[in-house]
Amino acid sequence: MRTSTILAAGLATIASAAPVLEERQNNGNYFQVSNFVFGCTVTCDWSFDVQVVGKTENHPAVNKVISCSGTKEDTDFVECSDVDERRSILAYITPKNQLRLQYEVNQPAKGARYNYYGHKKVNSQTSGEPQASEFKVLETRATGVA
Repeated sequence: MRTSTILAAGLATIASAAPVLEERQNNGNYFQVSNFVFGCTVTCDWSFDVQVVGKTENHPAVNKVISCSGTKEDTDFVECSDVDERRSILAYITPKNQLRLQYEVNQPAKGARYNYYGHKKVNSQTSGEPQASEFKVLETRATGVA
């Protein structure tokens, strides 16, 4: 048997056993953030509005404004206001001021769930250089479970 045939058969076996699909290409999708406010006094609180821009087969755009809010005490994603029964947007800001966004799309008919992620370093309004109130966050990673 040729080495390339053995390698291809081995990779096919691994791929069929792994239910997680991962896309790395952005395809022009991004999170449009507006009304961003992030300030620290006694606690560090944040709020903003977000829309999801772009569309691929498993990535429907979010054409309405979704509100998000939380504190830096949140150690994982918090759910923003509802998109609809199949889709949600989640967010949090890490201790190193990374705004992390997740767009989750459930497709029960396909038996699949897709997650799209983006992140951006942000500054608080109480730091030296305040963050702009409107900006884009490119999707940097996508995963799917079938």
